[in-house]
Amino acid sequence: RMERREAAIVLYETVPRGSPLHVTAEIEIAHALERLERNAEAESRLRRLMAERPDDLEVVTALANILRVRKQWNDAIRYYSIALDMVGEPTSSHWTLLYFRGAAYERAKQWPAAEADLKLALELVPETSPVGRAQVLNYLGYSWVDMGMNIDEAFEMLQEAVALSPRDGMIIDSLGWAYY
Repeated sequence: RMERREAAIVLYETVPRGSPLHVTAEIEIAHALERLERNAEAESRLRRLMAERPDDLEVVTALANILRVRKQWNDAIRYYSIALDMVGEPTSSHWTLLYFRGAAYERAKQWPAAEADLKLALELVPETSPVGRAQVLNYLGYSWVDMGMNIDEAFEMLQEAVALSPRDGMIIDSLGWAYY
């Protein structure tokens, strides 16, 4: 949080391989490397960790997230899909995987797949996460409005999103776009 990423990496490197915190430390090192724009190192570190722990959902998700932030949509979709395959039947604790994969599908111009993921994410997002629900409502509602689809339902979604997160400028902007 202090943006002392190099120092953070040095400290994370001290977590021993046998520690239950080792994987988390490795993921945090990758995030720090990514923020330092040492992208190849970050990705290499996560891929090496994934080779060591191919069934670790946290590792696969970390790689998918980095690829999504880099706007490597198809690669992100691939790793979110691997993560979702690991999960099997998604539950409320997996809604973010569907939301992020849905966003990546939308950006990759694969709308039917995006819409399916966003709808399922909306079903799964827990009531205890009003900000998360607002984000999913906003993404799906805005997308529909932008494409001229399901306008009435999209409008209701965006109104609900604003009610859940009234200070979020992006959500308010989406509702404004719907009114426009």
